[in-house]
Amino acid sequence: MNFVSELLIERNFDGVDAAGLAKKKEKLEAALQGYCTYLNRDVRDGDEKICIENPVNIPGSIKKEDLEGRPDTFYAGEMVVVGDKFFRFGGRHVEENSYVYENRGDVHDTYTGRWASSIDLPTEQSSVGGAECDWFIYLFGGSDGNSLSTVYKVDVDRGAIASVTPMDETDADIKAATITEKTDSSKAIYYAGWKGDIKRFDPAQLTHSDFMEKPSGGDDKAYCLVASNDGHDLFYMTKEALHRINVAEKTSTKVADFSYGLNYPGDTNCALATDGTFYLVQSFIDDDVTRGVFSIATESESSSDHIWYFNGDIPSHLSKVPSIAMVNDNLFISGYGYTDYFSTSGDAKLADDLLL
Repeated sequence: MNFVSELLIERNFDGVDAAGLAKKKEKLEAALQGYCTYLNRDVRDGDEKICIENPVNIPGSIKKEDLEGRPDTFYAGEMVVVGDKFFRFGGRHVEENSYVYENRGDVHDTYTGRWASSIDLPTEQSSVGGAECDWFIYLFGGSDGNSLSTVYKVDVDRGAIASVTPMDETDADIKAATITEKTDSSKAIYYAGWKGDIKRFDPAQLTHSDFMEKPSGGDDKAYCLVASNDGHDLFYMTKEALHRINVAEKTSTKVADFSYGLNYPGDTNCALATDGTFYLVQSFIDDDVTRGVFSIATESESSSDHIWYFNGDIPSHLSKVPSIAMVNDNLFISGYGYTDYFSTSGDAKLADDLLL
């Protein structure tokens, strides 16, 4: 049995007709072919496509932890890190072919491993984008069936939430990141959603402004913004590449192509470890096979070091619009009532071991 057959069984495609299985098999082979080609490795001809020659060790292993009092079966919430905790806001699930939205707020303490009730949103919604700035959380947009323009400021110490200046237009599936401006060391939050343009929010003045319109040009939207470790630059994804923005100069540079391709923004979440490793967590929609955790080193100035690695699949119970949080260089992936722990410092894995 080859890797394609094993993956088809693992992904539980029972009941899919022969034509559907053939299509999935073709996409799986194409995904691995692109991976091997991108890494410049030999690929055998025929059905069994295997990457030859292992390159470097890949850190990271996905393991399940039982977390007491974990949230219920809602997904598409937002998780925002504050210290050793992450807060989770809102979400949705499907009942009788319709979305049911949730305003629930939860907090997870990574030290104790326990969930607790936290600050609820004023309205039931999902797909909100959030960022921490000076121990406050700011939440942007989202959806209650229609895209929203609301912005909330959350005081986690006092357990309070208040509406502040709304966005200029509605948007959902938003990702946000806090940047320290080089000019005066003030802080600003940059955010982008389904529409793909990057906006700037000033927490001191509570004002919004345009920053970059589709920074890569054309129709390429900006997916999942992440601040660099020095707090001055922004990383963002388009469907086919990772980019880095020098915020002070308003210039965008491509870091590396991403041969797998991305789903839409709500399915794509990103985080940066302290060593500069950029992690991309992607769920899937319909028959898309690009689900999993991917990583790439970003600190090296040599483009030859900018290589994507596949760190492993994510469990099927997290396969639809999960939320993520990076706390102390560990990823927490949450969705459908479960939160899994992804250790970025686990046993080293070889690329071939992860793929096959």
